[in-house]
Amino acid sequence: MQSCVYSFFLKLYPGKVHLTVVVSPLKSLMLDQEKRWNEMGISSAAVISDMSPETARSVLAGHVRLIFMSPEIILQQPWWGWLRDRRQDICLLAIDEVHCMTTWGASFREGYSKVSSVRSLLSCPILMLTATATGRMVGEVMEQLHLDKGAVEMVSVLPNRPNIHLQVQKCSAELATELAWLLTDLKEKGKDAERTIIYCRTITTVWQVFGWIMKELKDSGMAYTEEPHSVKNQVVDMFHGKTGAASQSRILSRFTERDSSLRCVVATVAFGMGVQVSDIRHVVHWGPSKDILSYWQEVGRCARDGEEGNAKMYVFPRSLDTRFIDARMIALVNSSQSTCIRKTVLEHLFVQGMERNDLSAACNLGSGCCSVCDAKTS
Repeated sequence: MQSCVYSFFLKLYPGKVHLTVVVSPLKSLMLDQEKRWNEMGISSAAVISDMSPETARSVLAGHVRLIFMSPEIILQQPWWGWLRDRRQDICLLAIDEVHCMTTWGASFREGYSKVSSVRSLLSCPILMLTATATGRMVGEVMEQLHLDKGAVEMVSVLPNRPNIHLQVQKCSAELATELAWLLTDLKEKGKDAERTIIYCRTITTVWQVFGWIMKELKDSGMAYTEEPHSVKNQVVDMFHGKTGAASQSRILSRFTERDSSLRCVVATVAFGMGVQVSDIRHVVHWGPSKDILSYWQEVGRCARDGEEGNAKMYVFPRSLDTRFIDARMIALVNSSQSTCIRKTVLEHLFVQGMERNDLSAACNLGSGCCSVCDAKTS
C-alpha cells in the first residue's frame, strides 16, 4: 500500500506535535483511508463538507495527526488559515494520486491547478504518489509545483501486473455476441459469479450496456438474488458521474462486501479510484480508454489479491474516435494484434528510476501474458 509512507514521517517525530496533510482526489478514498489509519492507531480525519463539528474542532486544535483534504477544500476558510497557522507543525505535504494534477487539471478540477499555492505556504518536504506515470506527466507536475528537478528524489517501480492477462479484441458492437460469456457467468452462478467491472467512455454507453444485461437477466429470472426485488439485491448495477450520492454510496458499499450479491458494475471512470476490492476477476473496457495511463489505472483494479485476473478491451469501429482518444492509445490498439500489449503499455509508463531489465522481462510468454503472446506460443 503506497500510502503506508505517510506514517513514516509521523514516527520521525515521536512525542511532538507533527502533522501530515494529504491532498486526495475523492471523498470515498479519504474516508476509506481515515478508517484504516484510525484502526491502526494513528489519529486521522477526512476534512469534507459534511464532517462532524467534533471532528472539525479536533483537527483545528491540532489533535489529529493525519489529515486528508481535497484540493478544493484546502483553499477554503477556515482550512487555509489553519494551514497557515499550523505550518510549523506540518512535517509532510503528500499529494496522493498525483497524476490527477495533469489528467484533471483546470478543465475538470480547478483546485488541482492551485495546489502549488499550498506548497508555497509550507517549508516541509512534499511527497507525490501515483501507481502510474509517464515522463511527460512527471515533467508537468514538476513545473506546476515549481520544483527543481535536482532537488527531487524519484523512487519508481515498473507498474507490471503479471497476474493479469491482457486482451485487445477488435469486434462488432453487438453486446449479445461479445459479452455472452459474462451473461452466462451471471446467469449460471448468480451471487457467486466472478466480480467484474465494465468501463464505458460515456454515460449513454453505460446505460446501453447496463440496460442490455439487466433485460437479459430479468428475462431469465436471474437479475435479483432474493425476494422482494430491489436495487439492494440485484446482480448488476451502474455507476457514473450523474449517479446520486446515496446510490453511489450504496453501490460502493455493496461491491466491497465480501459476500455481496452485486457481481458486476457497469461504469464510467467515475468508479474505481478508492474502491478497495481485492478479488475483481475481470476488468472489461467496452471501447478503449482515453489514454494508456487511464487504461492501466483501470486495469490495475483487477486481481489485487495476486490471483489470476483478466483485462479485456473490446474495440469496434465507432469506438476509435480521435476526438476522445489520444494517438498513443490508438497506436496500442492498432499494434495489439502483433506486438506484446504489456510491453507496449509499460514502455509508455517507463520513467526515471525504473530498471530496463524489468521492462525486458515483463513479457513472460509462458505465463499467459497477453492475447498476442498466446498466439505466439499456441
